[in-house]
Amino acid sequence: MTGLLFAGVVLVTAMVWLKRRLAARGARARWRRGAGTSVEDAIAVRSFEDIDRAIAARRCHCGGRVRAVGEGTRDLGARRLRHARIECYECEDEQRLYFDVSQLLQ
Repeated sequence: MTGLLFAGVVLVTAMVWLKRRLAARGARARWRRGAGTSVEDAIAVRSFEDIDRAIAARRCHCGGRVRAVGEGTRDLGARRLRHARIECYECEDEQRLYFDVSQLLQ
């Protein structure tokens, strides 16, 4: 009887672990999609402060805050892009965000 109870506890624990794991995977996949996560979906900005605000407003899939740890530029024909590499303070997961700075006056 004790063995059956123990097996039930192990099974429930495994199911809870699997559910959490799948939820975390889904959250990470959603974080990797959306505005600014690819060149095609670059966020149009009018100032560098807009870039800073977009990064400050971004949250990681784990719920943590992110910070910019690198940035650069990229030209695609008439389009000028700026990209920022962001990293989560909590889980240290990284992502790259793209910003369309074509309208930005230098």
